[in-house]
Amino acid sequence: VGMIPIYDLLNHHNGKRNAKLSIAEDGVRLVTVGKVEEDDDDDNNDDNNDGKRNHTIRRGEQLYLSYGLKTSSNMYRDYGFVEDWPSCWNFADSTTGDNYAFVSFEKGIAAINPSADFLRYIWQSNESQEEYEESAGWHSESLSVVDLERFAGAVRSRLGEFATTLGEDRKLLFAEEQALLVASSISSSSGDTTNRIEDVMSAMNYRIAFK
Repeated sequence: VGMIPIYDLLNHHNGKRNAKLSIAEDGVRLVTVGKVEEDDDDDNNDDNNDGKRNHTIRRGEQLYLSYGLKTSSNMYRDYGFVEDWPSCWNFADSTTGDNYAFVSFEKGIAAINPSADFLRYIWQSNESQEEYEESAGWHSESLSVVDLERFAGAVRSRLGEFATTLGEDRKLLFAEEQALLVASSISSSSGDTTNRIEDVMSAMNYRIAFK
């Protein structure tokens, strides 16, 4: 395992990805990716190895890279967080054994049962959030009523398997947040206690995100 200076400081975000590693003749470079905006100055844009122009990173703009397009369960298991958008979820209908997937965006928009082409589009295109959401809407609208009803039934079945509702989860999370504040304010409180509470809160946030 090796650490790459600067590159290892970047956070992940598939929707906002604007940087990547590029192999050049003189070694490895960190280059920007994404569409060149109309108001970008030609003198401020470089060519990458494919001969395509890279858009300008504005002063103060955060750099994001991609850990790859992974399901939210894998992101949570490997890195300890769930991406806000696009979030890729999959689950099985215990009554039928069928597998389902969806990619969620902000504003309650989701691409239901996304195709491999749609997933590649999300990972490689570097579009704006609005363009992603518009494409997700078109994708879901292209599905048949039968497919949508089958998906809705599977979702209801899966949510019914949880012991708590979304509202109850939020109340439980609030209670854990208060417990963490109390534990953090007590000097005699052990690190194990706060770590346990933080782990519980992390799991609750993951469950809430799915619901």
